[in-house]
Amino acid sequence: MKSGPMTITETHRRDMHTAVRDLSQRQPIDLVICDLGGVLYDIDFQRTIEAMTLLDGYNGQPITFGVNNQDELFVAIDRGDISEEMFVTELRKKFGFLASSSDIIKAWCAILRGPFPETPSIVNSLVQHHRTVLLSNISEPHLAVAEPECRDFLSRMSATYFSCRLRQRKPDASAFLAVTSAEGIDPQSTVLLDDSRANILAAVDLGIHCIWIRNDD
Repeated sequence: MKSGPMTITETHRRDMHTAVRDLSQRQPIDLVICDLGGVLYDIDFQRTIEAMTLLDGYNGQPITFGVNNQDELFVAIDRGDISEEMFVTELRKKFGFLASSSDIIKAWCAILRGPFPETPSIVNSLVQHHRTVLLSNISEPHLAVAEPECRDFLSRMSATYFSCRLRQRKPDASAFLAVTSAEGIDPQSTVLLDDSRANILAAVDLGIHCIWIRNDD
């Protein structure tokens, strides 16, 4: 089903189910694609940066890790291009780490804080009214920690798509199109809930309606 002009709506995380409801009153929505980190799950990029700078052997090379801009090594493991072992090896080469592999992965996972308290109710509201799937940029080490914590509410969604297994990563158009194709839904009848400006702009170029989730209090 075709819809009207593409839209970008900004809303706070706690109000996103209301934003979807309001948009659905104006536009036909056949699919909601929901992000995980920063939307349903609390993350803090600075925690990983700080943990890595404290690792033995760190050479002072800047560590770029944020919602819209990340080191190419971090992108590669998110997309499943490299194994955990190769990731650790390359991190040692680039940043001089002398720490054990387990300590390096522990620092990598310091970003993870757990699901937001309001997440179960938000997901319940979304799935009651719309076909809802997850599309997350996430590495296998992060997924090993986060997936058990999220199993209950993720099980209520129609499908879950993780970049490390999909081998596609937002904001690449192929990631969004892989999901809409798998779900058999026109992008123009789809809504994306995401906290990344880069992801929002890429999705809207494909005809996807977007709700930009802001976590500013």
